[in-house]
Amino acid sequence: MVAVSNGSVPGVDVFTNEVPAPQAELSLDSGSLTAPAAATEVTLTIAPMKPPSIAPAQGTLDGNVYAFAASANAPGPVKFNVNDPGTLSLRPTNVDRARVVERFDGTKWTPLQTQYGSSCGGAATATVTQFGTYALVLPPATAGSSTSGSSVPLGIIGVVALLIGLGIALVALLGSRRARR
Repeated sequence: MVAVSNGSVPGVDVFTNEVPAPQAELSLDSGSLTAPAAATEVTLTIAPMKPPSIAPAQGTLDGNVYAFAASANAPGPVKFNVNDPGTLSLRPTNVDRARVVERFDGTKWTPLQTQYGSSCGGAATATVTQFGTYALVLPPATAGSSTSGSSVPLGIIGVVALLIGLGIALVALLGSRRARR
């Protein structure tokens, strides 16, 4: 529970209790939520739930599906401030390739712009402006995607190979000049 004053909800982080890192987290700045004016408390919850019968259109669920919810101790909704949204973090089951945070609206899954960071055990994060059902989705594998660790872009491999080749040529050139003296 979070204390509320005049409908203003302070900043708070809510997360699941897994160790060493939570599987799900919701980070809110002060002002990210508004509560009914008569409310003195807001309860924020993150609960794993049974996956919906409708699968994501592009990929498979990775880990648990979570219901993110809020309720106040006075009549009326707890709402996000669209100008100061929250950050939802979900930890993947593996970090072999990128996942996408998706929201289920009761009829379909919608992908959200997803970033990766160090919070929540290397979690995928997305900006959210509403409570609801969220999960990580593992997109289908594509050519060149890694399935057993992080991949290194071919351009970097090419640059490294070029630098090694130039280094070998320079050593050979310097060696031949010394031999002529």
